[in-house]
Amino acid sequence: MRKEFSLNMRIRILRLFWIVLLLAICQPTTFYAYGAVHVFDALEYGDHRPTGKTISKAIESIGQTKAVLVLREGKWIISSDLEIPANISLRVNQGAIIFLDNTKLSINGVVEAGRYQILSYQSGIVEFGRMPARKVYPHWWGAKGDNKTNDWLACQQAVDSVGTNGGTVEFPEGNYIIESNAIVVW
Repeated sequence: MRKEFSLNMRIRILRLFWIVLLLAICQPTTFYAYGAVHVFDALEYGDHRPTGKTISKAIESIGQTKAVLVLREGKWIISSDLEIPANISLRVNQGAIIFLDNTKLSINGVVEAGRYQILSYQSGIVEFGRMPARKVYPHWWGAKGDNKTNDWLACQQAVDSVGTNGGTVEFPEGNYIIESNAIVVW
């Protein structure tokens, strides 16, 4: 009797394994402490090019579902204002750069990115919505903190991004050269 139970249990575990594997292949899912969240590759939507329109189509497809939207490596050109809703975490892989072409990018959800550049613009605005314990890094705008590079613009853009909604600009250890106007803190 005990061997039969053991065999049945093994069969059940094997079946469960295959079901989970098939589900993972069909729809990527990230598991967090509070449950599963679907992961969407932005390039699977719209015209499959790294543009704001592609991101907009992915956001439209996601709807109100709690999700992670992944931006893969490449130059993501945003040529019209774009808002990332609070239900979407934006995961920006290393090598992906969001380039604003005189536009506004509003991010109301979490940004998942390391301390590497993810944003580039001379004329544009990045604004983060209200979130508890929001942290941004000047590295996201290209700061190096290497005691060689003038990090003024990247640091100023990081400070501007948290603006009136609040947040923290976190400076990892390093020497940040600021050669220009003073940084204005809101």
